Amino acid sequence: MIRLLQFEMKKIWTSMLFKVLVILFLMSILIYYSYVYMKTIRIEDITAQLNETIIQAEQQLESMDNQASEDALFFQELLAKDEAVLDAYENERWHDVLQFELDAFAELIEVPIANKQYYTSSFPTLFTMETRRDYFQYLQQHHIQPILPIHPYAWQTIYDEYYPANDSQDDAFLKGYVNEQSNLNSSTAVYFIYQWAGLLFGVPGLLFFLFLFGDVITKEGLNTNGSVYLLRTQPIRSWTIPLSKYVTISGVTLLIFALATLTSLVLGALFDRVGEWNYPVLIYGESYSFTFMPMSNYLSKVFILFFCALLFSYALLFFWSYITKRMILAVGITAATLIAGWQLSKQTLHISIAPYVPFHYLSPKSIITMVYAVETENFLYTFETGVTVLLISSVVVILLTYIFNVVSERR
Repeated sequence: MIRLLQFEMKKIWTSMLFKVLVILFLMSILIYYSYVYMKTIRIEDITAQLNETIIQAEQQLESMDNQASEDALFFQELLAKDEAVLDAYENERWHDVLQFELDAFAELIEVPIANKQYYTSSFPTLFTMETRRDYFQYLQQHHIQPILPIHPYAWQTIYDEYYPANDSQDDAFLKGYVNEQSNLNSSTAVYFIYQWAGLLFGVPGLLFFLFLFGDVITKEGLNTNGSVYLLRTQPIRSWTIPLSKYVTISGVTLLIFALATLTSLVLGALFDRVGEWNYPVLIYGESYSFTFMPMSNYLSKVFILFFCALLFSYALLFFWSYITKRMILAVGITAATLIAGWQLSKQTLHISIAPYVPFHYLSPKSIITMVYAVETENFLYTFETGVTVLLISSVVVILLTYIFNVVSERR
């Protein structure tokens, strides 16, 4: 078995297609980091805005004849507050920075809480305000530097459906602004990993890895007198051949994950900082409940669930490879199976066995954050269920592949 694993590793490493795709993958991470770096809001950006606001307030105050008037006192109070916030930012007193934000909307949240106004859907909903408050408090308690900006428009949840402004019940400009501002970017290593994992770990990532390892079976000539027939003449069990391939590509996948993570850590450490592994990630619950998961736990779970989705995808790839004996056909049909299954699974959400269909778990982020559970109104869609279903499904497909292979050899 060890010899077979070494043989498969050497075969993958000598593949020009594999090398090119891995290089392109790493280059994509570098390019994406450059984009995130430019999009990151930094302390200097916030202090520059505050300084401009302070200058405007001072000019407005100086233009007033009566410095004891109500308007003048208002500007004096506003000026003092802005100067205090500016000082907190400049000295990176994050507890104070967050407290200013908490104090600013403390009164706004009191009435909705008292009236339990959870069933509204206009931004910001009570759920959004409560999660934002607890998010800031979590950052304070754990002494974490927040990802900027932290103003009220930089936080939204899935319960925010309408964005009323002026005479409109759903203002397109406000909606677009909130979507843009709440899509936070950070060039710190940990948060950058969170960002690219959110983009890659889904159907696009599955398709990339399928193409990366698409010819691992068919390149040996299943329909000709290829090297696979030479292997079968050796004193080894026939089932160890496909198993060695499956184990090899799974191991190489983990190495690619590790390489991408290491690259992100190096980039973050060189150009910004590593960041906090306990940064909070919002997890939805039943009946408008919620919790926060440390970033390290979230990333671990999303990596595990996506890896399980890959194992299921590889099992399908092996199955179709043995049937079609052509790389393009095998990859194409596998991709079509995943996409069709993913789309059709949305039509079976209310069937009792729906949570046990593997295609529901191809987008790990929505499963881990429980967004999928809220949207489907079914809290059986969990990380634990997803891992179990995907692993069992992978074993079933592998067994079917083995049976098909045995029957084909006997013909």
